[in-house]
Amino acid sequence: MRLGNATASLSLLLAMCMASASGGSAGRRVTTAGLVTMGRAQFVEMCAACHGNAADGGEGPSLHRLGRTPDVIASTIRHGFKDEMPAFTSLNARQVAALAAYVHSLK
Repeated sequence: MRLGNATASLSLLLAMCMASASGGSAGRRVTTAGLVTMGRAQFVEMCAACHGNAADGGEGPSLHRLGRTPDVIASTIRHGFKDEMPAFTSLNARQVAALAAYVHSLK
C-alpha cells in the first residue's frame, strides 16, 4: 500500500472510530480530548507496566515527545517492535485510535 493510500485509510478509520465511539450518532462525536481520555485509561491498564504510569519510561522507553504521527503510533501499537514490544493485535480500531491519541498528546 502506498503511503498516501495508507494515510487516507487511517484517517477514514479514525473517523469511523470516532463515530462508533459516539454510538454512530451524527450529532455526537468523540473529540480528540475524548479519545485522549479513553486512551489514558487503556494506557494505565495495558502499557504502564513497561512504560511507567506517567509514560516516562521503565522497562520500555519514555513516550513523551516522540515526534511521531498518530498513524505511526497506531501502527506501532498494532504491530509492535520485534523483541522489544509486543504487538497488540487483539485491540479493536477504536482502542488503537484512543491509545495513539493519548501517546501523541504527551508533552
